Amino acid sequence: MELRLCLAVFMLLTAVLAAEESAITRAANREFPSVFQAWNGATNKSEDPEKTLARHDLFFGMLGDRWEGNFEGLGTKLTPESIKYTLEKRIRLLKMNPNMIFIREIRYRDAHISYLPEDSAFWKREKSGEKAAGWDEGGYFLLAYEKPDFISVAAVQAKAAVESGIYDGIFLDWWQDDAERIKLLQAVREAIGQDKLILLNANNRKVPESAKYANGLFQEGFRSTWWTDWEAAADCMIWAEKNMRAPKINCFEAWYKDRKLKRNEVEVMRAVTAMALTFSDGYILFADPNPLMTPDHLHDWYDFWDKSLGKAAGAPAAVKNSDGTYSREFEKGTVIYNPDKNKVAVIKFKEKRKSVADGVEGFEFQLKSPDGGIYLKKE
Repeated sequence: MELRLCLAVFMLLTAVLAAEESAITRAANREFPSVFQAWNGATNKSEDPEKTLARHDLFFGMLGDRWEGNFEGLGTKLTPESIKYTLEKRIRLLKMNPNMIFIREIRYRDAHISYLPEDSAFWKREKSGEKAAGWDEGGYFLLAYEKPDFISVAAVQAKAAVESGIYDGIFLDWWQDDAERIKLLQAVREAIGQDKLILLNANNRKVPESAKYANGLFQEGFRSTWWTDWEAAADCMIWAEKNMRAPKINCFEAWYKDRKLKRNEVEVMRAVTAMALTFSDGYILFADPNPLMTPDHLHDWYDFWDKSLGKAAGAPAAVKNSDGTYSREFEKGTVIYNPDKNKVAVIKFKEKRKSVADGVEGFEFQLKSPDGGIYLKKE
């Protein structure tokens, strides 16, 4: 039975590798807007959950694979059953979205108590010998990721994840430039090879020491307490587009802030989408704030995110207009970003355009601040 299962997995993996484009090609071929999913998905669509997932061009988290053994933190091989299940899921998702990219998280900073045996040397401990507390919301405990043996296991897990054929790369959370993390990052890069992807959650930090090894930053939670303002967000986005390793897979996430409007804070959703479209070729997400007592990063899917623009007409180089707005051209239309604290902008075109926000057609549109507009050419 085990031999037949392994053979089935091998044949499935061979078929996957032969049929699909590389991650580099998929990233280059996608159209815009381009949205990502961080762990948890959109909840407002009455459709097959896989169809909703496939609306996103990049996913990071776990798709359903499992490590062999009783403890995830000690696993070095994925179970054949879970590889088969998840490869089949990947195939279905790529049929719906041929340009989708899949990134697997490898835990290193902290983990649930079930991640390792109680007496494991991989737990970081207080002087008392008790496990050191990690992420409060999850009830996690810190891991001793500075230990060479831990780094070795993390690198083996990263290699196993990408060699399974399920994932195009690896995600590392809670990231900043320091000596211990750089050692871990170097080991992961060496383990997975030069053509696989690495995504780091640096929040609002710039990480020049890590940039040579990683393809993108997950810039989490814009509008939370650790972000200062819109200009700082744009600066981080531009820095990541300029400095991260190619192919770049930068992911910018904003949270709703208005507790009455919540996910209906659509002007902000449009603004961060337009900011990402004008300043980068990255992926965007507008989601629930983490402090809610619900799974993190849940969100709605907005019609504004449907593929309407086609491909970019050139590299990201936002044009700053005389009225303080920024614009960028795409195959099928123009994106305008009106930044925070700017005046209401009057957007004029020589030919009739259609506003994606409300479906209105015309030659002239008003755009509040902060807000963003997508104005499509007539077909």
